[in-house]
Amino acid sequence: MRKPALLAFLIVTALCSHATDALCQTNTPNVRVWRTGSFPGPTNVPPDLTNAVAVFAGYIETCYAIRTDGRVVAWSISGWPEGLNPSLSNVVMMNGARNQFLTSDGSVRNWDGSLSAPYLTNIISMDNNPVFISDETGLFVRANGTLLSTLNVPLPNLMNVVAVAANESFRFALTSAGQVIAWTRYWNGLTNSFGSPELIATNAKAVSAYGYGADPNYGALIIYNDGTVNIAGFTNDIAAAVGGRNGYAILRNNGQVIGSNLSVPPDLPFVYDLSVGGSFCAAVVQEGVAVTPPVILGRPSPANQTALVGNAFTLKVNAHGVAPLTYQWYRNSILLEGATNSVLQISNAQTSHSGGYTVTVSNAAGVTASQAANVNITTSLGIVFVPRITLTADAGTTYRLEYLSSLGNTNDWRLVNTVTITNNPQYFYDDSAIGQVSRFYRLISTNSP
Repeated sequence: MRKPALLAFLIVTALCSHATDALCQTNTPNVRVWRTGSFPGPTNVPPDLTNAVAVFAGYIETCYAIRTDGRVVAWSISGWPEGLNPSLSNVVMMNGARNQFLTSDGSVRNWDGSLSAPYLTNIISMDNNPVFISDETGLFVRANGTLLSTLNVPLPNLMNVVAVAANESFRFALTSAGQVIAWTRYWNGLTNSFGSPELIATNAKAVSAYGYGADPNYGALIIYNDGTVNIAGFTNDIAAAVGGRNGYAILRNNGQVIGSNLSVPPDLPFVYDLSVGGSFCAAVVQEGVAVTPPVILGRPSPANQTALVGNAFTLKVNAHGVAPLTYQWYRNSILLEGATNSVLQISNAQTSHSGGYTVTVSNAAGVTASQAANVNITTSLGIVFVPRITLTADAGTTYRLEYLSSLGNTNDWRLVNTVTITNNPQYFYDDSAIGQVSRFYRLISTNSP
């Protein structure tokens, strides 16, 4: 039997370096918002928002923050949505343009807490494209490493995906092997399919996107395993690269933000998290506070999942803290060798992989342990019904066994097989009929004994 492959992979999206609980507990808001376009942007940050760990910019007028307790706070220039959302908890990621919130149980929720769609469960990641277009659709990663979209939009048949990104023209997927795959967006009413998938990068550990896709890499922002980014002029001290409609921002490990067309304020404090919207930027900031251990939002997601033997499953931890962060996964308190990144992906799962999975996240200040996520690997029993045809004829006679799928066209008889009678009666099993709705058979003699 082939030994199951254990793959561990790091996702670094727009949520890369975050403030911890202690870092966020200040007397003033720890989120800064500044405009980057002609619209004013939601600079009216709630004065009591002092414990944010992640921010998500919408297109023009709305901004969201996830607090250390997994609750969501929103504010906007229009007055809706506004304040702390009582209907959402354990939020780990979101898309501000679509008002979709990924929770630690793997479900995608609306602002009112309802499930966005019945099939949006067992999700580990989603795109955070800040631009909403009427024919747009969400892009999601299932726990088995495959892609999913809303509105039944066609997608490439990719496997082992761990993260996705999108801009106005292209879609991107990052695989556990470090490959970045790009394809053109499905344009409803303009094209009937997506463009051919193209490999645009290898040895990558993170992907984001910006703009309209006219750049050499179609607007992809790629961080490589050596810490460099596919933007000229940057060294290997990159914490995150995030994009919006009109530009991108590079976040260094020292908390400095360098932007393209983003009018970064010169007095911006140390930045732990960053998001670029359609016409503004938002950042989680702090200054003058010592490093504290990381904060983990909820359990690794999905918190409970079931997979079949031989399939893949993925767990992702959403940890926030002062970079660099290091990870170590455990199954039933036993250390998993090589599982040292924020995403754990196991291919060719076996029943021995069932159990409770935890992860520790460390930085210079200490270690934080997660609660357990439960994985159940089950066996499957495949039952297939195959037609058994009884042939009663003289021994030595040869027949053509033919079939029709329906009786509407009697001239469309097709050959199943040529059979020579050796026993009486004799049985023939038509494997080619598996999955067919109906078949009608006949025997045509080809010779006499």
